[in-house]
Amino acid sequence: MKILVLSDSHGRVDLFSRAVELCGECDALLFLGDGCGDVRCAKLPDDKCFVVRGNGEDNFLWTNKGVPRELLLDFDGVKVLMLHGHKPYDVKYGEGIHRMVAYAAEKDADILLFGHTHGKYNKTFTEGTVICGKPLSKNIIAFNPGSVGEAKYEAGSFGVLTIRDGVPLLSHGEIDR
Repeated sequence: MKILVLSDSHGRVDLFSRAVELCGECDALLFLGDGCGDVRCAKLPDDKCFVVRGNGEDNFLWTNKGVPRELLLDFDGVKVLMLHGHKPYDVKYGEGIHRMVAYAAEKDADILLFGHTHGKYNKTFTEGTVICGKPLSKNIIAFNPGSVGEAKYEAGSFGVLTIRDGVPLLSHGEIDR
């Protein structure tokens, strides 16, 4: 199973489309907020596109109707929690990543996907690691695909989640501007 993971397109439909093209055929598209309207350019069936809203959508009330703040999905037995990473976690500040990982543990997620920072991130928090005062009962992968539209770096970025026999692999791809 191959899943495209995008975030923070901020209206850059050209770069969003380029990421979809570079990924090739995929089983699903996961969008982590700040440009939800851009998902329509993917030209994928609605049942293959999963979207959460970000702070950009929160600031424009007419664009977030029916768009959830989070989703917990199951792909071949791998539980994926999708968040943008803004309130109440504030991933850009202090212990925000730990608050999100603790929340993912409460939800029994295997993977935490988030955006908001515009920077790439890929870290496995291992079983037994104490997060927000509690030891993790299993490994949790925290992954940010970076921003496809407004990157911290020269190139835009995206993520690809591949699941084979219940084992997830996450990687980053880049888009030249």
